[in-house]
Amino acid sequence: MEKYPDEGQLANGLPYGAGIRKLSAVGFGGAIGLGATQLITAVFPAAGALI
Repeated sequence: MEKYPDEGQLANGLPYGAGIRKLSAVGFGGAIGLGATQLITAVFPAAGALI
């Protein structure tokens, strides 16, 4: 992680807060993917061995 995230965002030309929203969107998508994987393994226990 960057020591000074605000400075990094300014260097990238992003308005303040854009990086935060992008990270939260990626985290949210990752959580959905993880939840879907857990759901599949819960419904189909045999699928857990394949994933």
